[in-house]
Amino acid sequence: MNKSLSLVIALTVVIIITVVLTYFDLMDMDRKNAAKNLSIPDPALRLTRHNQPYSKAGSKYRIEQWNKEKMASEGRQFIGKAYLFYRNGKLAAAEEAVRTALILLPQDNNALALLGRILYETGRYDLAEQVFREQVKQRKSAKAYNNLGEAMARLGKYQEAIEIFNLAAERQPSSATIQLNLAGLHSISGNKNQALQFFRQAFSILGYKVVPVAHDPALDYIRSEPEFKQIIKSAKQLQPQ
Repeated sequence: MNKSLSLVIALTVVIIITVVLTYFDLMDMDRKNAAKNLSIPDPALRLTRHNQPYSKAGSKYRIEQWNKEKMASEGRQFIGKAYLFYRNGKLAAAEEAVRTALILLPQDNNALALLGRILYETGRYDLAEQVFREQVKQRKSAKAYNNLGEAMARLGKYQEAIEIFNLAAERQPSSATIQLNLAGLHSISGNKNQALQFFRQAFSILGYKVVPVAHDPALDYIRSEPEFKQIIKSAKQLQPQ
């Protein structure tokens, strides 16, 4: 009798435990299914709204693209500040600002041109030449070549500078500055005929305004030439009364 009762009690306990475990298993399955069926938005999806630089797909690319755009924007702001300082004669502040801009925009042509001019105007012609060479790589414009030629001329590289100015003149033959630079370099180099030729071309562009720039010491080597004197005489006759 006692053995039978013990066996019944044991079976009853096993059945109860099985039922309880089965119940909790079913409850867990229901919770998982419910979670799957609920339309809970992925937190990453919300980042595509407004100005967030992320998205669920391709988030790494979007982050990098956003960073580039932000750096470019900040770089342009520094370039603007640098030009403002430069126009106000604050060359040290302008140089600091433009160098910061070039960290953010290493290949920006405007920033390179401004840094080169600052170096040139502060007498660091060797550094200016390096910057202007980089500028020419980015944009082979008449202005870029002219800037490079001026730096090279200051370093005494006259023949190389003449070749650079020729490239500038090919791109902008109507530039009186380039024509005068060529006239001066040919004058210094002893090429009087070429110097007079370019000086006359500058006169054809500037008219009477060539008179003040004719005092450039680089033109001293042709100043006594009859053709030079005739150009100056013709220019003075064009001056308004």
